[in-house]
Amino acid sequence: MGHTDAVAERPTWIRPVVSILLVVGLGALVLAGAAWLAVKVLPDGEDDAEDDDVDVPAEVVEVAPATPDQYAVQVDRCEVVDDLVEVGGRLANTSGAPQAFVVHLAVLFGDQLFDGQTADIAVPEVRDGDDAAWGDTVGSVEPADVAGLTPACEVDRVGLGEELVD
Repeated sequence: MGHTDAVAERPTWIRPVVSILLVVGLGALVLAGAAWLAVKVLPDGEDDAEDDDVDVPAEVVEVAPATPDQYAVQVDRCEVVDDLVEVGGRLANTSGAPQAFVVHLAVLFGDQLFDGQTADIAVPEVRDGDDAAWGDTVGSVEPADVAGLTPACEVDRVGLGEELVD
């Protein structure tokens, strides 16, 4: 009562084809899972975490001069890096309300004002009592023009600003 006839042999090409399909399918699943995970885990750029790092410069328009009791500013960085003049520092808001600022910075090489004018650096809105880092690249120099000169940065003045809304 059993089956006594010989079982037909499978074609020899079936095992390699099934193996290839299995490997390709498993690879596709792994890649799809990695893509899904990347979309779920990586930030999308719209949610900026609050931190003390220098933010991307906001579009800030100066609306009035600031008085010295409304801010405290310091310059921490004033240097030439790869032929670019880079400046930066911190600004504390002591105005009594959330406020954006514009720092007008004189960058001097020797006794000459860089580019003949002050650099205007936008500081997006800072809550009262908080401080924020500011920084920017204010221009490029020819190495031969500033050979042996170290830039010096001085705050010329600070203005109250208003952030432009898109």
